[in-house]
Formats: sequence, structure tokens, C-alpha cells
Amino acid sequence: MVVDAPIEGDCRSDLDQRQAREGVSALVVRGEHPGDHAAIRRVHEAAFGRESEGRLVDDLRRAGLFSPDMSLVAVAPGGEVVGHVLHSTVDLEIDGVPVPCAALAPLAVLPAYQRRGVGTKLVREGLHRLRLLGYRAVIVVGDPAYYARFGFSRELAAAIASPYAGDAHQALELEVGVLSAVMCGRVTYPAPFTEV
Repeated sequence: MVVDAPIEGDCRSDLDQRQAREGVSALVVRGEHPGDHAAIRRVHEAAFGRESEGRLVDDLRRAGLFSPDMSLVAVAPGGEVVGHVLHSTVDLEIDGVPVPCAALAPLAVLPAYQRRGVGTKLVREGLHRLRLLGYRAVIVVGDPAYYARFGFSRELAAAIASPYAGDAHQALELEVGVLSAVMCGRVTYPAPFTEV
């Protein structure tokens, strides 16, 4: 899991911290290009120490479950892809009515760029783009403390049945009120998620 929160008792000098922040502000966040696929896999492998998440991105891409504007990369000034977040379409029914919904997964940042705000920058840009694309809700399975900063909550996900239960299952409204009065909901993830 990528965490961008400041480290408690961080002993880096003020100069080091300022340089890290400036480095993040120089990053460009954009939709993936075909030439980014191998770099995206490398980012996930470096961040997670395994191939599963990179393979998930490849499988969802092959299944056509996201557009390049939903798969965002953070690119350093030299052109290196240092972070990636994917938003893919999932089936969400709320009280029997389909609701346009995306899953936020996976999110990864190269270890050398973690804890500098890269993940935060990727998630914020992704949520902005999802609103423009007409999605009404986003589901995530991840660290509640990390995703709460974006407005994700367990409470909004509580009435939505999911194969991923527990505190990590969270939701965010992109349209106010779409999840807050849910009596019965169900999210269905595409098959590639079951292999992670």
C-alpha cells in the first residue's frame, strides 16, 4: 500500500523536505500512452514486490474496462514513470438501479518517490477525471486512514455488498447523495480482480 502521509518524527532536514515537495510539483500527471505499459508494470512490481498488480492492470486493459484517461501515470521531468493509478469500470447496483461506478485499484509509486505526495496527486487527478467522465461513485479496497483524506468512507460502503468485506472496503460519492440513502447495493468486480 502506498502511503503519502508524513512520517512521524521524520528526521529529514527542512531542505530535503522542501526539495522533495518541489520534485513532486514538477511531476506531470497524464493518461497512459501505449509506450507506458512496461513502465507501469515496473512501478507496481517495485512498489508491491510482486507481479500481481501489474498483471491486473494488463488484464483489465485487455478486457477494455478502462480508457487511457482512467489509467494515470506520474512522470518525472526526465520522462521516467514514477507512479500509476488505475480506475476501472465496475458494476454497481443501488436499490436495483445501475450506477456508473469505478474501482480505484491499484495505486503504486516507486519506492524512491513514496511519501512525497505522488499518490495523492494521482488520486486527486483521477477523481477529477472520473467526475468529468460521468461516474457517480468510486469504490476502493485499501487503507482507511489513507483514503479518508479524499472522502472515502466505510459508512458509504456499508450497504454495498462486495466480495471484499471489512474496513478496507470504502466508497466515495462523486455525485452528492448517490450512496448516502442506499438500502441495498451490490458491486461486482470484473474477473481479473479475483486473480490478485
